[in-house]
Amino acid sequence: MKEHNIPLLNTSTQTQVFIGGQWQARRDQPGPMNIYLATRGFVEAATRKCMAKYTNVQFQEQTTVINLVGSGDRVTGVLTRTKAGSEVELSADLLVDCSGKGGNTCSWLKQFGVEAVPEWSVQHGISYTTMLFKRDNDDIPIESQDGRSVAHRTRVLAVYPDDATPPKYSRHGLFWPVEHDQYQCSLIGVGKDPAPTDYEGFVRFSETLAHPAMANLLKGLKPIGPGTMYMVPTSRFRLFHKLDDVLPNSFLCLGDSVMNVDPVFGQGKIR
Repeated sequence: MKEHNIPLLNTSTQTQVFIGGQWQARRDQPGPMNIYLATRGFVEAATRKCMAKYTNVQFQEQTTVINLVGSGDRVTGVLTRTKAGSEVELSADLLVDCSGKGGNTCSWLKQFGVEAVPEWSVQHGISYTTMLFKRDNDDIPIESQDGRSVAHRTRVLAVYPDDATPPKYSRHGLFWPVEHDQYQCSLIGVGKDPAPTDYEGFVRFSETLAHPAMANLLKGLKPIGPGTMYMVPTSRFRLFHKLDDVLPNSFLCLGDSVMNVDPVFGQGKIR
């Protein structure tokens, strides 16, 4: 992260949050938690680069897992299909499923006698529209309604609803610096209320937030391109722990394949 000059955030003193109709006080806590601010794509690419240094790690590119392989009560590998269409079986002493919320784990487990995986789910229709902007500073200038500065060395701005009554409660926004001299802004809607992906519509949506700080920032920035929308229609928790007696051996599920929730609450959480 340091090599690429990734912005570093002190979460105690450099985060400015507007919620419940007011700015939250910031305090320099002992032993503050510092985190690097980078996009998911950058983090994944950096992680892959680090893993590639290990001689016992192999990447199967342009390959899709199409089923589990095993017999009785044990998983022994996976059946894959290459881009060319050929099917290849890969053996493993331990198989870990990190395929995420869109994986086919539940249907694959039927061949091992697991007919259904119980789950909890909540439908909320949350949407995230994210846009990148050019930046020339890590810090964010923020002004309050009366024009007085409310933040010094702010690196993350969050504007949350000031009312629990729809439609106000359904819209909020986040803004922070990332790699390659860029700002990233995400505008969030609930219940089929997504922010537009074009710059003008994106700014108009930000003007409906509980505080104008976000919209004022966006109006002075140049977008790098159109926004990208990500939908989270349902939060889901698959209760694999209730199937300990029937799940096959040598097989684990991790991350979003177990619990997929609204990113505000966290991703890939496991109980």
